[in-house]
Amino acid sequence: MSLKKLELTIPQKRHHTHAVWQKDPSVIDLWSPKFIRQKLNYLHLNPVRAGLCEHPADWKWSNCRAYLPHKPGDVPIEIDWQAFWKEEEIEAEKASHV
Repeated sequence: MSLKKLELTIPQKRHHTHAVWQKDPSVIDLWSPKFIRQKLNYLHLNPVRAGLCEHPADWKWSNCRAYLPHKPGDVPIEIDWQAFWKEEEIEAEKASHV
């Protein structure tokens, strides 16, 4: 049943008959801390815009709570800030939430 959902109506190059990803998705490079936050905010607000909850943190399946100011260990997800930003940018970001 699951494979049926992934079936393509017309086989693609190399005779692919199924696909998990959309064909030719638009790719956006996340090139700055501000741009990453903008995209995260967009994602976190989707259930609010859809009328499913009043605040992004209220949505059961959202990781929004991991991005709210908190003490380390208070949430199940710790963000690997170093994957995105330089040490100076991390410190500046932390300082802006105090």
